[in-house]
Amino acid sequence: MAWKVIQKKFWFDNPRRRKKYVLSALGVRCRDLKQRIWMKYRRNTIEEAFEARPGLIPEDHWKEFVEMQFTDKAKRVRERNINSRNNHKMPHTLGKKSLARKANEMEEETGKEPNRAELFIASRTRSDGSLLSNEARITVDKLSQVMIKNIQDEASNTESRPYDAFEQVFGSEPTGRVRCVGRGVTPSKYLLDQESVMSSNAEILELKPV
Repeated sequence: MAWKVIQKKFWFDNPRRRKKYVLSALGVRCRDLKQRIWMKYRRNTIEEAFEARPGLIPEDHWKEFVEMQFTDKAKRVRERNINSRNNHKMPHTLGKKSLARKANEMEEETGKEPNRAELFIASRTRSDGSLLSNEARITVDKLSQVMIKNIQDEASNTESRPYDAFEQVFGSEPTGRVRCVGRGVTPSKYLLDQESVMSSNAEILELKPV
């Protein structure tokens, strides 16, 4: 039902391909809204939380929502998320801007699509050129050194495949996700795109005069 409403309000070049991304983004927005509501109206006891119901939310919906927030499972999830945030040493500087939007801006400026290492560096750098943390500075230095070496190796034709500096620094991808490429990219799609780039580079090298 939500997808039908969205299609009436927005035009998509390929609705079948965009549906998964849009619904995924919608799910995140709904989750964020629930978190903001709970942060504002949470109370120490379940009875007090029932009484704090916002006027726009139906009573039965609010009761179900509050009961879920007081379950042991919800408490464990909140504790896990707090620990994850505390261990996040290299947050991005994009605010509400997505990685996809940032990548599009960089492509418009440079004329080429940024790779994951370039996008990581851009998303961790403030507008004045400084970095958010010492950990981010160390990682950016590593990525820069690896990218320079890869460019030198490619120039000397020691390898015919493209390098992924991000993977060289951060290691292989965890199952089911691809880091630093934005929402909606699956490992299989990412690998397929990489193979396409590898094939194109190989053809270029074959045509290059000796």
